[in-house]
Amino acid sequence: MELIEGESLAARLEKGPLPLDAALRFALQIADAFDRARRAGVTHRDVKPQNIMLTRDGVKVLDFGLAKPVAPKPGPTEATLTKGLTTEGTVMGTPIHGSGVLRR
Repeated sequence: MELIEGESLAARLEKGPLPLDAALRFALQIADAFDRARRAGVTHRDVKPQNIMLTRDGVKVLDFGLAKPVAPKPGPTEATLTKGLTTEGTVMGTPIHGSGVLRR
């Protein structure tokens, strides 16, 4: 296990509210960390202030013990592939009934 110097977000919040600029900076770094995890195919599933460490180099997200792989996106199947819908003699579109005569 890596030794990380700093304090958890939970411990920091016990001291009082964060200044707005610090809160925004931390929020962006936390969002970036979860975006990176998601792009790597992982969902964290245990987000809480105790699992966010504030270090001198920035935020670190900890405890991926409950993480699970992101479900792969399904590929095309027979039902979702584009099929040719037009053939010679087929009428496409919405019929217009303006004059009472249906035209092709």
